Amino acid sequence: MSITLPPKFAALPQDEDTQIRSRQLVRIADSDVLHEVWYWDGVKGESLIFIAADLPDTDDDTLVQLAREAGFPVPESGFTLKHNDQGFIFLNFGFEAD
Repeated sequence: MSITLPPKFAALPQDEDTQIRSRQLVRIADSDVLHEVWYWDGVKGESLIFIAADLPDTDDDTLVQLAREAGFPVPESGFTLKHNDQGFIFLNFGFEAD
């Protein structure tokens, strides 16, 4: 699971209560994107973490479409998108409760 992250992911926030079960760097739209499988408070899920500066004119709907085109099973419902102050965009999906 341990991978060396590119420097642009150095400021990625880490939640103490979230267990990262796997992490890999993938390429989507010619950009480095971090794919994580995680577990938090009885819920397993996945995240694609984009760098906002890599895709400056890309809206949320386009991010979801890019993820689907790259083969990630983002459902029509059951996903969330969050932009944070450090310049990351989190596309969360695949939620499964214990």
